Amino acid sequence: MLRFAISIFVFLSFTAAWGDEKKPDAANDRVEKLFRSMRDGNYRQDQADWQFPALRWDDIPALLKLGSSKEKLKQFPVNPASSQAERSASEGIVALWCIEGIRKGGKFPSLNALLQSKGKIDRSEDGQKRACEAYQRWWKKIEKMPVEDARKVKPLDGTGLHWYGEG
Repeated sequence: MLRFAISIFVFLSFTAAWGDEKKPDAANDRVEKLFRSMRDGNYRQDQADWQFPALRWDDIPALLKLGSSKEKLKQFPVNPASSQAERSASEGIVALWCIEGIRKGGKFPSLNALLQSKGKIDRSEDGQKRACEAYQRWWKKIEKMPVEDARKVKPLDGTGLHWYGEG
């Protein structure tokens, strides 16, 4: 009988431990697939409707993890309203730009995934770092807020940075 009880205990312990294993996060999967296609050069923006990538509020943490990446993307979303064509962009800048697009309701947040500082385009690592830190602070501040209120808080306020072609 003791042997049976020990067997049951061991079985239940393993079952409980197995059940606690984290399940893959759908948002991370969605973001990973999107950015893998950009890294690999397989990203295709549907030119029939030129939509911003289908990302959601719950994708923001996964995008924030990419915010400091300096890896150059082979392809990335472009705003059809912009006359400036960018040939390259860092993964981190595009991730932050995507967060801004989510914040603005799932549309292109500006003309390009480019930062500006003091009226000039800022492609510097320092600019990216400052923007990434600002978005991380913003997320900590608004994470628990209702989405409609959180959208009103501007991540880059007070940084001297803004997105190219934005208001």
